[in-house]
Amino acid sequence: MQALQDCLEAAKKKKKECEDAATKRSDACLDKCKKETNDIGRGICVLGCANQLLGDIAVCNANYAEALEDCIKKHLAEGQK
Repeated sequence: MQALQDCLEAAKKKKKECEDAATKRSDACLDKCKKETNDIGRGICVLGCANQLLGDIAVCNANYAEALEDCIKKHLAEGQK
């Protein structure tokens, strides 16, 4: 059971690292938006950053779900031995 718990914790840690990296990329994107001189350009830039962040978080969640599935499959396979 400890192996399953370790696998789940590792997946959770990777998800957090992925989300942290996505947030850093989003922050850098938003910093670029501050250079826009007009409100419309700034708004379009911010919207682009938000869309990028949502996409990145979706990838993090998909990878996390896949890692959880792999953990469970591995645990079940070991239990059948």
